[in-house]
Amino acid sequence: AGAGAGAGAGALEAASCSQAEADVVIKAATAKLKGDGSVKKEVGQLTQVTSVIGYGNPSGEGVQVRFNAKFEKSGNGMVLNGGIFGAKEKKGAKKGPERGRGAIFAQVKARANAKGKLVECSVAKDGGWGKTINVRC
Repeated sequence: AGAGAGAGAGALEAASCSQAEADVVIKAATAKLKGDGSVKKEVGQLTQVTSVIGYGNPSGEGVQVRFNAKFEKSGNGMVLNGGIFGAKEKKGAKKGPERGRGAIFAQVKARANAKGKLVECSVAKDGGWGKTINVRC
């Protein structure tokens, strides 16, 4: 079998992996990201995996995955009452993530070796056009 429709002789063949194998890597990556202080400082707390972009085993050794994730940061954002003029903080305004910077969506790339150990993990802000945060594994 070739690597795609109309693939000729000598076409590269990609090794496949199961969704269950990819889920193991996603769970390991999310646990690592939730516990990493540099990630929390840079993009916030990982709150949700929003979509899986893809997974596979291109090298034949381990599993690679890419997924989108939602990160939230808390802060002291103002909740205003009265518009631009006469603005003052609303009484009983909530504190926490809903008062902070809000959410950022970033792409996560993770790779586990054949034994299932996470060996590479990074978070690409701004769809890869901005800063990429490499996480120590």
